[in-house]
Amino acid sequence: VHECLNATICGNGICIELLGSYGCVCLHGWTGDDCQTDVNECTESTACPEYHHCNNTAGGHDCLCDDLLEYIDHSCKKTVLWPDFKSGSEFTSQTFYDVKTAIPFPYFESASRELFVYRYGYVAFGGNILSSNAPHVPSQWPFSTKLFGVYWADIAATDNSNNPSNFYFSLDEGRLRNVTYSSSLIEYVKGTIKNPDFEPLSVVAATWVNAVPKPANDFPKDKATFQVILATDGHVTYAVTGYRTVWENTNVYNRPLVQTVHSLTNGVQSVETQPESGTGPVVVKLVAEDKYSDPRSYECVQKTQDARARYTEDLRSLPPCPCYQAQAANDERFEVSSSSARCYHSAIPSPGNRLKQLCCFDDYGLLFNDTLPTPADDTEVGLEAARSECCTEVLGYVAGSAHRFPHPAVGNMFLPLLVGGSETHTL
Repeated sequence: VHECLNATICGNGICIELLGSYGCVCLHGWTGDDCQTDVNECTESTACPEYHHCNNTAGGHDCLCDDLLEYIDHSCKKTVLWPDFKSGSEFTSQTFYDVKTAIPFPYFESASRELFVYRYGYVAFGGNILSSNAPHVPSQWPFSTKLFGVYWADIAATDNSNNPSNFYFSLDEGRLRNVTYSSSLIEYVKGTIKNPDFEPLSVVAATWVNAVPKPANDFPKDKATFQVILATDGHVTYAVTGYRTVWENTNVYNRPLVQTVHSLTNGVQSVETQPESGTGPVVVKLVAEDKYSDPRSYECVQKTQDARARYTEDLRSLPPCPCYQAQAANDERFEVSSSSARCYHSAIPSPGNRLKQLCCFDDYGLLFNDTLPTPADDTEVGLEAARSECCTEVLGYVAGSAHRFPHPAVGNMFLPLLVGGSETHTL
């Protein structure tokens, strides 16, 4: 009898004729007399590498990425982008994409129903400002339009093989038609922002894929994939950024500079830390339109920041106090103060005649009070314009970091210096 002629014998293996019998050599993943039993590889601790979980299949198994990870370049990595970004529209040749929304996006004291998303890795709110390179000094920063630089750089239209730098865009305003509406983009935003009171009504997602620096032939291996999601409920706007890959060593010669930067109050520039590959998602909360609507608040931020910069410059120009009174008496840079014979002023004030150094000595002629510099005349140093125009009180002018400003809705409010009210955190 030739048992191996029976197709049901050794169905998951190879049948071998024996004298008066037969034997089965099972294929990998099967066991049993007739190779009928599936081997559950998932019971073995080495079935899958780190950051994977095992899914048993007939005759084998799959290693799947753990939650919040995605499969990139043959390994599981942290999810830093909304994973369904390719479900949106794809663009390859446009320099920018003009987005018109039904709900305005508040951005500090203004709100915009029109967003311009650029191939160069930034978004403009309410105005078309085209620039392949981000301004790298505050004086070049355009105040009229609010800008959000995700990965702002001179990005080439194609790589060295003439493959385009892909750009994906999505606009989701489904909740305007149905309050119970949901989508993967909205769920991703809500799960990332984690604010139970925030119900996004308009969500814009922009993803740059394999963006290469210009000129592409000089940097063929550099490809950056990054994303920004802008979401609003009409009262406050959140930005969520993620960086799957970034360019290596952007400081080398002839490589385009990169800025991750955005507008603060009254157009003040905020430069963020350069991201690394795998950074994100990073959440930035932008101040609501109706929360800080008094323009004097923004003017005061700018004026006090300018005054502090001038004050720091003045301090650096003044001579340091000598350790002994005898040194001050013999130093032509100092003269006796009219207020006390034991105190000396710097003979030459700082630029603009704003400050003079003041040094006072004890009975032994030792410096005992390295006093803060005093005004060179009877005016208040550097802050008189800011105080008289809008500031009711300025705290910690030299060493502090908080400034109090008037506001008709909330009274005196505190804003961190050089922050201007935005909040940033990384998940």
